Amino acid sequence: MTNQVKDNCKYLGSEYQMPFCLGFPVDNSKIEELSLSDLESIDSNGIYFSTACWRNYIATWEVQGNKLYLVNLEGKYRLVDNDPLFASWYSGTFELPQGDLVDCNVELGFQLSYTKAVKLKFIAGVLVESTLRDVI
Repeated sequence: MTNQVKDNCKYLGSEYQMPFCLGFPVDNSKIEELSLSDLESIDSNGIYFSTACWRNYIATWEVQGNKLYLVNLEGKYRLVDNDPLFASWYSGTFELPQGDLVDCNVELGFQLSYTKAVKLKFIAGVLVESTLRDVI
């Protein structure tokens, strides 16, 4: 299987690749789906139609004031008026890499390993816990 293009997350002034896709409500009035012809016209490098992007979009998230926002969508979807969308639908936990890069595993799709990770826990889009841990 082709390694997938990662979504991004901005946290405490830095931007990280997400370990997985959070998803979003495509029926939200602040999100619009592009027509196939519109998507073809903006996809000059072909990434949104490639096997590296089966979902046909790349999302950027940001933690602002202890809340998670969807701040950008590229590809099949876009934010109406480019206004950040509070991710009230998301409850869950994910980790973002921290510290020094210590390994790049070619056999696992160029998976990167870092010395630390910050675990972020959200309830209804609100950050309720963040924990820094040593990975190695």
